[in-house]
Amino acid sequence: MGRIILASILSGIILFVWGMLSWMVLPIHDGTLRPLPDSQAVIDVLKKQNLEDGYYLYPAYPESPSGPGPEMDAMMQEFEKKHQAGPIFSVIYKVEGMPPMPPQMMIAGLLINMLSSFIAATLLSMAIKNGARMTYFQRFRFIALIGVFAAIVSFLNLKNWMYYPADFTRAMMLDLLLTWMIGGLVIAALIKPAKAIPETNESPQSATD
Repeated sequence: MGRIILASILSGIILFVWGMLSWMVLPIHDGTLRPLPDSQAVIDVLKKQNLEDGYYLYPAYPESPSGPGPEMDAMMQEFEKKHQAGPIFSVIYKVEGMPPMPPQMMIAGLLINMLSSFIAATLLSMAIKNGARMTYFQRFRFIALIGVFAAIVSFLNLKNWMYYPADFTRAMMLDLLLTWMIGGLVIAALIKPAKAIPETNESPQSATD
């Protein structure tokens, strides 16, 4: 458990630094978050709606209080008409303003990285304890594949079902994949079998399993 905790802390800190680099220094996300051309006009319209904090989608899937029937059929036809005509958009709305990236957000981001690293390190440790005699490269690959899994079930799913744009999806998936490749370098170095396996002993067949 001590190595898992150490791997979680070190990996979490490194991933936190990587996150700042990927967003503020590297061009991975350039152009994927576009400003509204006339933001004040949009703000005025949204404020008039007296919205609560939440996620809003247009056109929204209809809900009929009477359940299936003629009323629901008419609502579905109207929904399909709006959906085909466009536009289709979603809004994440927060009523009250706040400082950009306040300390509590940064701390939460670091803790999230540590927690996710803890889960990844625990999964690798469980695999090793169940008899998997992994080399460093295999352990690294194990963690990197967690990143592949996370990218597919999160951002690729959102592109498919919630119309996330292709450039945003590619950037977020690439960032996530690189994140867990970097995390894998750290976690694989700390979570390992009790007796190290020489890299030269890995057969071509085992490397592809």
